[in-house]
Amino acid sequence: MEVIPVYPIMTNLLPKACIKDIQKLQRNFIWGDSVEKKRYHAVSWDIVTKAKCNGGLGLRDLNLMNQFCIMKLGSKIINGDDDLWCNIMRCKYKVEDNRGVLQEKRVNSNMWKAIVKTSPNLIDVGLWHIGEGNHIHPWTHSWTDRGKIFKDFNVAIHVELAYYKLRDLVDIDGKWNWSLMAWILDDVKLKITIILPLLTGSGVDKLITAIDEEGNFAIGHLYKELTQDGNLERSKEWNLICSCLSQRESGDSSGC
Repeated sequence: MEVIPVYPIMTNLLPKACIKDIQKLQRNFIWGDSVEKKRYHAVSWDIVTKAKCNGGLGLRDLNLMNQFCIMKLGSKIINGDDDLWCNIMRCKYKVEDNRGVLQEKRVNSNMWKAIVKTSPNLIDVGLWHIGEGNHIHPWTHSWTDRGKIFKDFNVAIHVELAYYKLRDLVDIDGKWNWSLMAWILDDVKLKITIILPLLTGSGVDKLITAIDEEGNFAIGHLYKELTQDGNLERSKEWNLICSCLSQRESGDSSGC
């Protein structure tokens, strides 16, 4: 019921009306609705789409899943993956020299429009792993704290430094050029101090979001992280209930 609609949302942002229709079919299946008879919906759809440990059915919100699937494509473009389609996209839309900023062109495919539209969300939840600093914009990208950029630190950017890349903040000895950052607040300087300056040959810059054990972008990890209920006590209660139900199904209710 959940897997089938995932395939069409992997490459395009579906219209909201289309997603609503798909979710309506899901609700009809869960509650047994039909054209002839509409049954009582005992809980809201927001609760149904919560994780099982939080009292829901574990169904994922298709609108969020749609965005996360496109964000995964965007992460491949930004991080310079060598897949054939990535190389074609970067060549067609000329993003090789500035992967950190994806922009619409005069002629865009629907897929490229979707990637560009969701790229700010991708950058907001990510943290740049510093390589040679060729693609990191120090003032608009998160590289000191995940999901934070310099404007979040109430720092006014000098006009002459506005278009600098991170590599431009390093001197010829490979150390941070503090003369260019003397105006930065002390607490922000401390964050920069603990980050090793980039070095020639240290690899490409990569935008790290939610990754699995193999270091790949994991939609499931990102969904769980960004939709976390935050109510730990409630989660513990529902974990206990789920554990008891599992034991009863197996014929062992000693722990309940």
